[in-house]
Amino acid sequence: MHVAIVHTALSEESSPDDLDVLAQVNAVEGGLKALGHTISILTCDLNLSEMSRRLKECNADLIFNLVESISGHGRLIYLFPALLDALSIPYTGSNTESLWMTSHKVLSKDRMAAAGLPTPPWIGPFPDTYPRLPQRGSSGYDPEAHTWIVKSLWEH
Repeated sequence: MHVAIVHTALSEESSPDDLDVLAQVNAVEGGLKALGHTISILTCDLNLSEMSRRLKECNADLIFNLVESISGHGRLIYLFPALLDALSIPYTGSNTESLWMTSHKVLSKDRMAAAGLPTPPWIGPFPDTYPRLPQRGSSGYDPEAHTWIVKSLWEH
């Protein structure tokens, strides 16, 4: 089987977190070759038209998806699987919808809360359409009684 390993395109400005994908590529490549597969290695950036052309030219049976961000933006992680879905190319890892939903922290928390899973409260800034944190005094909520974790909406 011909497998294309696709990873995030790197640059001189890439963080150590992004650069570790090269160790992942080497490990996956070694394992797949040991199993007798032929390998291509491609990088993915924001030029999805060019990526589409290279994927078609590569003609792999399967994509081993190691793309974790595109052009330095983790919030774009779902774009590469969306391209693969549009091209009907099978790939490893999570599908477009699950990557989009789980990489958006507030939407993920809202879905978990709607399913009855425990999730700590959160505050914005965020658009008015997102669920709000209970106000002080409602249902015994006291923001001073909590330890806070500050995270961006999309990035790690």
